[in-house]
Amino acid sequence: MPCLKELDIEACDELTALPHQLLRKASALEKLRIKESFVLWEDYEDENCFRLEFTHIPHVEIC
Repeated sequence: MPCLKELDIEACDELTALPHQLLRKASALEKLRIKESFVLWEDYEDENCFRLEFTHIPHVEIC
């Protein structure tokens, strides 16, 4: 998925982890938004930890 520019994950409470290898291969990814996914929010509630994990993505938002 080298052409993927934007990824929205919404209301995925059964998703327990992000596919890190997949996200790293999406070299054109500019925006990642995670919304209404409580399990992921718990894992990444420490914003510093989350930012370190996804430094290669310019715009990251967790709601």
